[in-house]
Amino acid sequence: MTTVNHTSGPARTDPAEAPPGRRIRVGWLDLLVAASCGAIASFVAATIIAGSIEMFLVAMTAPFVLGLIVLWRWRRIGIVWLGAVSLAELLSSAPFLADALTHPETPTDFLPLALFTLSTLVGSAAAVPAFRQAQRPTPPSRRATALAAAAVVVLIGATALSVVAAAGVDSAQTQPGDIALTTTDFRFDTRRITADNG
Repeated sequence: MTTVNHTSGPARTDPAEAPPGRRIRVGWLDLLVAASCGAIASFVAATIIAGSIEMFLVAMTAPFVLGLIVLWRWRRIGIVWLGAVSLAELLSSAPFLADALTHPETPTDFLPLALFTLSTLVGSAAAVPAFRQAQRPTPPSRRATALAAAAVVVLIGATALSVVAAAGVDSAQTQPGDIALTTTDFRFDTRRITADNG
């Protein structure tokens, strides 16, 4: 006697989940990790541009590094940590970012801030679905892939905007009588400035 297993139709799959294929597919956990690495990269870029290690940037970087280490051992705790850090740093920086991102004419300032903003936004958004999938292998997701692609497009657009804006700004030449003012560790080095009349 033989038995035949009949099925009523093709297997159902979640439309948000995409089967692995030749195209690049990203899962929510992958996206969260990439966003955290993007935030770290923004701080590293700012440090390189500044030419010195600023304690403020180290303090902003450390929670992301810690979160990635925790994620390696305790997945759910790491996901919650990275999501909370992304949201907290984004919200605490929002007043500064709102003004700074309206000035794309200086790529060395604008691009690290654009990368930071985008990374923390994506990290905040990816944390919840990554947490829901934490106990099983994280499958590729069409939504996660679309969000990753959108983030890349926005970053490329921000880069192009900054380059075009910088090209349209003329640098003022140094004139006799100009006063040099420098800052170190977010403080002015010069305590008193003296200028000639007129």
